[in-house]
Amino acid sequence: MHNKKLIIILIFGFGFNLFSQTTEFPSFMYVNSKEGLRLRLEPSLNSRIIGIVLHGERIRVYEKSDIPINIDGITGYWYKTDGKYYEGRWYSSALVFGGYLNEKLPEDVHAILGYWDVVDKSENYYYFRPDYTFTEGYKETDRGFFGTWSIDENKLTIVITRPIMDSDEILKYKPETIIITLLINTRDYLILIYPNGEIIKLKRNNGLL
Repeated sequence: MHNKKLIIILIFGFGFNLFSQTTEFPSFMYVNSKEGLRLRLEPSLNSRIIGIVLHGERIRVYEKSDIPINIDGITGYWYKTDGKYYEGRWYSSALVFGGYLNEKLPEDVHAILGYWDVVDKSENYYYFRPDYTFTEGYKETDRGFFGTWSIDENKLTIVITRPIMDSDEILKYKPETIIITLLINTRDYLILIYPNGEIIKLKRNNGLL
C-alpha cells in the first residue's frame, strides 16, 4: 500500500514538473484575463503567488509543461516566464497558467498596448504597458527614456522622465509632458504626430525583441 502511494505521488510530480524547451520558445504572449494572471513559484494552484501580470500585458514564455491541466473549465499548460522582484526578493523565474494567454493582443484593450518597432529605424522601440508606464529606447542598450502615458480620444499624453546630467553623473530627473496626436491604422500599425510635426510610424512586434 505504501509503494502504491509513492508511485502515485511520483506520477503526479512528473506530470506537472517536466517542461519542454522546443523550437517554438522563447516566444511572447499576451495576458487575456481582466482579473490579471497570477505568477507562481511552482506549477500548482497551491504554490506561492509572487505577483500578478495585468490584462493585455506582454510576457515572455520559454518552457511549457508536458501535460495540460484543466482550471475552471479551461484547459491549458503551465508556462515558465521571466522572474520578478517581489516583496524585497528577486525570483529568477515564475509559472503562469497558459489558459489565459493569447498570441495576439486581446480585442478589449487599447491598441497602443505592447511593444512597437519604429518603422525605418530598426534600432528604436516604444513599449506601452497596461499599468500606464512606457519606455522609449534603443534595442540591446540601456539608452532611452521612461515615463507614463494616458489617452483622451486621439490625444496621447506622455510624461517622459529625462535625466539632468553633470558630466557623467545624473543630478536628478526632470519630467517633460508631451501631447501627441495618435492615429490608429490597425491594431498592428500606429502613427504618432509630435507637436513639432515629426511623424513616427510604429509597427507591432509580437516576436522576439
